[in-house]
Amino acid sequence: MKILIDNGHGKETPGKCSPDGRLKEYAYTREIADRLVTGLQNEGIDAMRIVPEENDVALSERVKRINAFGKECYIGINLL
Repeated sequence: MKILIDNGHGKETPGKCSPDGRLKEYAYTREIADRLVTGLQNEGIDAMRIVPEENDVALSERVKRINAFGKECYIGINLL
């Protein structure tokens, strides 16, 4: 089984930041996703990010990528 990790929004996604614009959601979710993938792989578990790009990838495209793997485990990371 492969675990698919979705780090969510891209670098330039509007509104996905702190009120002052300094803290970007994409930076934190990408770091969390990278650490999760690395940790799982270190345990011998097949894991990968489905959005390696820095730009915003539409939800419909992310779903296509997930579905291309068939029945796998999906984890989406988003901050509130």
